[in-house]
Amino acid sequence: MKLLIVIPAHNEEKIIEENVNKVIDFMKTQKDYSWHLLIGENGSSDETIKILDKLSKKYARKIFSYKSLPARSKSEAIKRAWFSTDADFYLHMDADLSTDLKHIPKLVNGLSEGYDLVIGSRAMKTSEVEKSLKRGIISFCYNLLVRVLFSLNVKDLQCGFKAINKRTLNEIIKQTKYLSEGFMDTEMLILSANKGFKIKEIPVKWKDDRKSKFNIARVTTSFLKNILNVKRDLILGRYK
Repeated sequence: MKLLIVIPAHNEEKIIEENVNKVIDFMKTQKDYSWHLLIGENGSSDETIKILDKLSKKYARKIFSYKSLPARSKSEAIKRAWFSTDADFYLHMDADLSTDLKHIPKLVNGLSEGYDLVIGSRAMKTSEVEKSLKRGIISFCYNLLVRVLFSLNVKDLQCGFKAINKRTLNEIIKQTKYLSEGFMDTEMLILSANKGFKIKEIPVKWKDDRKSKFNIARVTTSFLKNILNVKRDLILGRYK
């Protein structure tokens, strides 16, 4: 069994080296399956690529690589990276490692148990979360809106810590088309639930320890537009 771990990276020179080392050190303790860490670099204008070149010389190709992708968003970078390498299970996480790495085995175990998607959730009772009040309110309202509109039994759609199996990659991710910002997480969960795929949420330890890199007003507008697009496309049967 092989796990592909994808981390999207855009102008991450301050953290990418340290965090790649952390992920690899942790994954070396996992002996039950093979794995590969792939950085999906997209359009960096800082020293990110130079640092990734350095890391490529440090680690064997078998366990680490990066691809500079012609992607305009985090979601597109993840999608392109997932489809670029064959594996049994596919995982993505944020470059800042806001979700504790100790939860990776839980994602893998859930997929091994037969779930199609296993996702980190900051909204479960036993989750340990540190984030601003403003971000918490926005997240709550967004999740509530999507759950009501699509009758979706998922508490946290946007936590950047998710794993899927190959069936989900080929039947769901291939159909995702609204890739602005990080919307693919939401779209794939809506489509998966609509098709009856098995989704498991796990509580996570999550810490927002750096200033957000996105414009909240712009992202909110984009997400609301995409939610309406997905609703329309489902009603009109535009997804295969």
